[in-house]
Amino acid sequence: KSHYGVALLTKAKPLAVRKGFPTDDEDAQRRMFMADLQTPVGTLTVLNGYFPQGESRDHPTKLPAKQKFYADLMNYLSEHHSPDQPCVIMVDMNISASDLVIGIGEENRKRWLRTGKCSFLPVEREWMDTLLQWGLVDTFRALHP
Repeated sequence: KSHYGVALLTKAKPLAVRKGFPTDDEDAQRRMFMADLQTPVGTLTVLNGYFPQGESRDHPTKLPAKQKFYADLMNYLSEHHSPDQPCVIMVDMNISASDLVIGIGEENRKRWLRTGKCSFLPVEREWMDTLLQWGLVDTFRALHP
């Protein structure tokens, strides 16, 4: 079962392919597609996902689903990888990790925080910080500080 048009195109045949997280149940949306690729320097794991947006902090199902997705991702990384292993996550994470990436102006930022719009919530930034502290790098921000 798959949803959301998550795909990965590669010239080389993957060593392994996984759809969804190992902890997903049968009815899960399978928003993550993972593949192991052989490279000249070893195995590279590529994760491509359709991350939940969450809608708003008051949404009864969408924000909790986003929180679970991030917890599942962190759990997967912790159990199946280490920060020194080559791993790429290609995705719109639906979190504005800092004010640098918002680009909407101070007035809109304040309004969106006040109304609880997802992608700008402090708790979401905590989820992103957890991934960065584990060892992931925001490559765009590293190249364009």
